[in-house]
Amino acid sequence: LDHLPATRTTPLLLLGYSHFCFACQRVRPVWSRLAEELTPLGVTVSVANIQDDHALREELRLLHTPGIIAVIDSKITYFVGTHITRETVLEFFTSALLESSPSRSAPVPGILSSNLGAPLITLVRGESHFAQFHDGWREDSRARAVFFKPSPRPPLRFCMAAFRAVDYLAVAFVNTQPEAGQLLARRLDISAGQEALVILHEAPEPVFSYSTGYLSRAIIDSAMLQHSRLSVPRILSPARLLDICPVDGRPPSSAFASVSEVHRSEGAGGRATGHSSHRHLCITLLLHSGQASGVGDLWLSTFRSALAPIPHTVASSLGIKDRLPKDFTPILSPAYMFRDKQASWWHSILQASTCRQRSSAPVGCPGIDSHSSNIDGHLVALWRISTRLIAFKLLPRNAGLHPSELLPSNATTLTNDDQHRKAADTAAAQLRSHLKTILSDLLLNMPAVADFARRIDPTELVSGLSQLPPDGWALAYVPNLEGYMQDEMATPLWLRIKRKAWALVVRFLSYLEEFFADPIGFLLSSTLLIALFFGYSLYRVVKDVLFEGGDRVQTGGRKHSSSREKPANSTTRPPERFVQTTQRQLVSLTPSTYDGLVRHSPPGKMTLILCTDSSPMGNRLANHFSQIVFKLA
Repeated sequence: LDHLPATRTTPLLLLGYSHFCFACQRVRPVWSRLAEELTPLGVTVSVANIQDDHALREELRLLHTPGIIAVIDSKITYFVGTHITRETVLEFFTSALLESSPSRSAPVPGILSSNLGAPLITLVRGESHFAQFHDGWREDSRARAVFFKPSPRPPLRFCMAAFRAVDYLAVAFVNTQPEAGQLLARRLDISAGQEALVILHEAPEPVFSYSTGYLSRAIIDSAMLQHSRLSVPRILSPARLLDICPVDGRPPSSAFASVSEVHRSEGAGGRATGHSSHRHLCITLLLHSGQASGVGDLWLSTFRSALAPIPHTVASSLGIKDRLPKDFTPILSPAYMFRDKQASWWHSILQASTCRQRSSAPVGCPGIDSHSSNIDGHLVALWRISTRLIAFKLLPRNAGLHPSELLPSNATTLTNDDQHRKAADTAAAQLRSHLKTILSDLLLNMPAVADFARRIDPTELVSGLSQLPPDGWALAYVPNLEGYMQDEMATPLWLRIKRKAWALVVRFLSYLEEFFADPIGFLLSSTLLIALFFGYSLYRVVKDVLFEGGDRVQTGGRKHSSSREKPANSTTRPPERFVQTTQRQLVSLTPSTYDGLVRHSPPGKMTLILCTDSSPMGNRLANHFSQIVFKLA
């Protein structure tokens, strides 16, 4: 049972056996070979004696031996079949992985999400499918990884890589045997006869491309870790907030974001000294979700183009590294946010900030009304000084930082690609120039803001401070900052019900299709299943009635004392259906004895119920319980 919670990142393949199972002995060599093959891929391969471990047997509902199950993201899938070989088990496990949709995460205790995401691996059959798959980054803000191999189905290595990176990369597979797959491989300049991995961000040009005869796990994991973050990701969940804007001196919450950050620092000529001196300055573009496919997309593209030449270790490129403390390494983390979907998060920050102490919202405060529409397209600087203290500053619009002031008024209606590209490049160059000036001022002011934060009591920010932070910054004291962040990828309840209902309809239609294909066979098999179910139900009822005392613990055959007799001053006659006993005993509480023991018990009578199981420990506990209770009776 200890392995079940870990199946979110490490799938479990379990073989259930018993002492006198001769078929299990024949399966053991196959299982040892599977363990040697799957363990390096990140799969936990285990065995369990379900004959002795009753709790595990009931938890997994593994009622026969040998029995094989795959536990993926706490979802149990059962192996159906009698022929257990290496090939059949691998086929079963690969199918279970491909049918999983593990886009669920609980990055912070108490912050849960229940996402119904895309398939684990999307099968791409041509250019149109590839373009549609790549455009999905606008919805889930994940990088795109595409595997190529001349095979109709992705191998288990690719499935496991997609499973490990599911929260950060969307994965697709291209079979290069058909002509459409070969054309796609040639366009991306990779060999159609080899295995290849291509990773893309927002642009259709790959940021990583590698082909070889065999893609090892080390190569796949290294590439996915280093290129898992988009150029400008979206803050859409608590996990993304912890990755993009971590606390000072701490790494991002995930290994993917941490390795990606170090890789970008090394690529920009920075020092890979870890995260202890990092100070993340999150420059966030505020957008409205209703403008995501129109002017918002144009603003985001301009913002991304302006930031492209600016390295993440921004102090060196701006020429201000010598003017900062030695243990102060600013890291530029660009991002964007839908301010209408995260309105409650913004409102909680503003209500607990120094902005409340000002008579009117100054340059650094977006205003107490987080629902105002005049901040779309603005840039805001976020800096998490500690887990409970955040500094922020709304960058002024009149400083040439708003995309609408840099782009022509007819930018969204331009039909000529050359004109559109020229306008976007000109706006990006102007925005880059203004950003460098603003970033220099922000970075030089950050040590003074940190010193001010060390000299105050953060809990007094809400009640009021005699002195405000320097240089237009605002401070907010929010103990549970991630708790106010909405998970934008969480599926609403109505959609979950709709999908479940549709799955039931599809299953019913498949039954009808089977019926019309072979009516006689369908009726015979259905009748047999109904008969077996009815017989099993009848067996359980008869067992409960006849053997309800099977778990009873006798206490020596003593007769009831006067305490079991009807009191002399009682005028209430016990119902006839109440269970009358002539001997002290423990009675099993079953559906057939519930009415007699509980519902129809006489007034004033006390019923003591011990909840246990039928294990040897449970029987000893019941025996000890009866001795104590009957001594007190």
